[in-house]
Amino acid sequence: MSMCDCCGMKCCFKNFIYKSILLIGNAILFGGILSVGVLCSASNISKFGIIIVSMFLFLIVSACSCLYEGIIGKILFYFYSCVFIVFFIFSILVGVTKRVDACRFSFAMTLASVKHLLTLPDPVAKSFPSHCDLLNTHIKLAAKNIISAKDISSEKNDKIFSYTVNFYNYKNMLHLFDEIFIEKIYYFYSSKPNPVIVDCGSHIGASVLFFKSLYPAARITAIEPDDKAFSLLTKNVKNNRLSDITLVNKAVYDKESTLTFYTEKTDIACTIGTVMISSEKKIKKEVACTKLSNYLTQLVDFLKMDIEGAETVVIEELERSGTLKNVKEMVLEYHHHMTPNDDQFSKILGILERNNFGYQVRAGGKMTDYSKGSQQFLIVHAYQKI
Repeated sequence: MSMCDCCGMKCCFKNFIYKSILLIGNAILFGGILSVGVLCSASNISKFGIIIVSMFLFLIVSACSCLYEGIIGKILFYFYSCVFIVFFIFSILVGVTKRVDACRFSFAMTLASVKHLLTLPDPVAKSFPSHCDLLNTHIKLAAKNIISAKDISSEKNDKIFSYTVNFYNYKNMLHLFDEIFIEKIYYFYSSKPNPVIVDCGSHIGASVLFFKSLYPAARITAIEPDDKAFSLLTKNVKNNRLSDITLVNKAVYDKESTLTFYTEKTDIACTIGTVMISSEKKIKKEVACTKLSNYLTQLVDFLKMDIEGAETVVIEELERSGTLKNVKEMVLEYHHHMTPNDDQFSKILGILERNNFGYQVRAGGKMTDYSKGSQQFLIVHAYQKI
């Protein structure tokens, strides 16, 4: 055997040892990092099982990155590196902040957001943010949710695309952003550049920003009864110099009067209330209410209703007044069983059917509680049949 052959064998052997060490070491390192992230988002799964499965998966990826060369090897290497960076940062945040609940929420929301962005088509309008902008904004909000998880008492503001948005809580803001901008639950198509929109339950104005991103010339009536949420809504409209928006600080109901409005003791964080009596919502206050039919006297291209349990009463009044026919399309969030065992969903569907509406229904949130009388949130997308 020649000297060159011996050198070649030694070189191959060293390369083999190097790749083997890299393979095993990376599998252990990345498997551990992945386990930390998954454990924070799935506390009910066997911890030992997660560690074994994640290490096995990264062992395969490591093998591929070691054995393949050229473009395939580079792609696997970059994928490998990105996963490492993401979970390394995530692990550091868990360890340093010790805010496991916030990390778990942010991690779960990020997985859901990536899934939606991968399955959704390209942006629906030139004025609407790209998938890359949506993901970047989501990651920023998710990270800040972890960092400021315990700071829910002070008002905050952050840049979301070209808008400066005021809010109280990063967790709630992240949820709103994902539901409205990534899942696009209020999306509708209009052939007009300036559709007429009535937004009931505008909250702090995230839906208003969505509509303006979709149709910058849209004419919007934004209705919100909660005084704290309305204050933020007003700031978000004025600070971003949004035009053609009418703000109404009232609740919609079937009469012109006042209503008892119930909110949570921690409502400074989420500013959500209801006119329905609930044992979970302790604080009571009187709010002015108005008939929604007052705002539907002419053609409305899109109606959004997120009115926390008052939807049956309101849509019945729209049918009696004859103004429901003026709505071209709507998204209605139905709060099923806000009062346990009060089953009225068929009333909503019956009214829609009698007034020539077609509809699609999907469940919002996690559908894991099938116990009798438990709350469910249903999203009804209704449209006038041609």
